[in-house]
Amino acid sequence: MGDDDVLGSNAGTSDSYADGLRGLKDRVRSLQHHILLQANAELVGFYWELGKDIFEKQQHAHWGKGLVASVSKDLKAEFPDLSGFSPTNLYNCVKFYKFFSSSDFFQSSVEKIETKLYSYSIVLGDCHGGTSSN
Repeated sequence: MGDDDVLGSNAGTSDSYADGLRGLKDRVRSLQHHILLQANAELVGFYWELGKDIFEKQQHAHWGKGLVASVSKDLKAEFPDLSGFSPTNLYNCVKFYKFFSSSDFFQSSVEKIETKLYSYSIVLGDCHGGTSSN
């Protein structure tokens, strides 16, 4: 099957097909990268909030260290296909929260991530607009 079969009878030269395909591949890679950044930002925020919740329950509700083992067991039972809910990881979430417990610092970090995501969105928008000469 030739290029004309894929793109129709008005497909043009092989070079234009190769350029178009390269552009499509670049857009897919950019989108994959953007999605990974967003997912990672959400996961970092989730782990911080999880650590905060556990820490606050331990401090204010006086639930003690048994809380971590119980939360671990219950989350693993509810979400058996997900990892990251071991007692060790939950303790690390608490440590992560305590280390970055200044909301100003954490908010600043989240804003930096969002700014980076916005920048990637602009790049993706440029790719979709077809303004590139490649």
